[in-house]
Amino acid sequence: MPLKELEIKNARESGKLTDGRGLYLLVQATGSKLWRFDYRFAGKRKTLAMGQYPEVKLSEARRKHEDARRLLKSGIDPSAQRRQEKVAGRIAQDNTFGLIASEYLGRLKEMGRAETTSTKNKW
Repeated sequence: MPLKELEIKNARESGKLTDGRGLYLLVQATGSKLWRFDYRFAGKRKTLAMGQYPEVKLSEARRKHEDARRLLKSGIDPSAQRRQEKVAGRIAQDNTFGLIASEYLGRLKEMGRAETTSTKNKW
């Protein structure tokens, strides 16, 4: 039986409240409520974290769950996909011209270039 918003708000006892098809709300003894999705990929049991309630509402958790199930259906591991997206985001963020230029200027000093050369390159 699917979860209801009222059930989630009133949950105090630690344990799992299942919504179906692997999606559940993990209620911890500390009072935090965490969305999780249990699935199997390549014969291994895996768990995907989907956020904390109330930041991630029931409807949003279900949407994320469906997205993950679609990935599974196409043969893609949702947790591996998430890791790849995070790495790609970090790489895109780190590849700015300013960052690369300051790295280059730092290497000039390490290579023992004259102060004049460093000043000209900074300019």
